Amino acid sequence: MAEYKNSNNAYSTLAGTMSTVATTFTVAAGHGTRFPTINNAGVGSDWSYCTLQNAANQIEIVKITRHDSASDSFTCVRSQEGTNGGATYTWAVGDVVECRLTAATAVTVDGTQTLTNKTFVAPVLGVATRSEENTSEPQTPM
Repeated sequence: MAEYKNSNNAYSTLAGTMSTVATTFTVAAGHGTRFPTINNAGVGSDWSYCTLQNAANQIEIVKITRHDSASDSFTCVRSQEGTNGGATYTWAVGDVVECRLTAATAVTVDGTQTLTNKTFVAPVLGVATRSEENTSEPQTPM
């Protein structure tokens, strides 16, 4: 099943220009590991979103359809969520690339509500899975 993937606070800059018709981009050397792996080696149907931003604060949201592990290259679908950067902007070396929360990613578990209509489902507090339980012995202060 296809899933949305994200990495907290992933950021970089473009390592090369991106024309208005380009569907691939490369981030600064070594920064690709900051971002989620999406459909490694072309296998799968997961996705992520990144926001491109230039010095004039123009933005474009792109849907990432492939990012191999340990790679600095990404394949994307341009002009997502009403942004028209793909038709308008040529992105330059040094422009910002970030994983940001977008309206499309802020959906509840059932996929019907978004933050734009101010519906939010909070997690159940106090419910731990086995991996979250503290199974260590209490430590005695020295």
